[in-house]
Amino acid sequence: MINIASTRLQSLSQPKLNRCEHQPRSSYTLVPLGALKFETTSRLMSLSLPRIRKESHVKTEFSRLAYDPTNSCVFNKSALRAQCSDHITSLARPKFDYDGYQFAYPVQREISKGAKSATASERLTKLATPRIKKDNHVREF
Repeated sequence: MINIASTRLQSLSQPKLNRCEHQPRSSYTLVPLGALKFETTSRLMSLSLPRIRKESHVKTEFSRLAYDPTNSCVFNKSALRAQCSDHITSLARPKFDYDGYQFAYPVQREISKGAKSATASERLTKLATPRIKKDNHVREF
């Protein structure tokens, strides 16, 4: 008895066509026609110009270039008479370093004898070794 495949099975057995191979692309890009015919409008030209302001956004009385401590407009009179509280004064004082404080280690310094003769304990060696999992998907070559 000879089994004959159905037409559906025969169509499924055929490989699909690779569309990239059958439609070669050009290395040149196509510029849309609207982009080629584009002309700037007066509205776009006006938006592209820098905005000219009559007054600067920094007032001269508050500007650091035009600083005048005698000017009464710069500081409020009550602000000139203000006194800090004791707590604010204590917070404003810089901290001092304690005796024997070293700012930075020199680049070349001696290595201590303890560091030279140190050996790892059994517990530290056990913690340093990586665990090997049974379901590890990494292949060894």
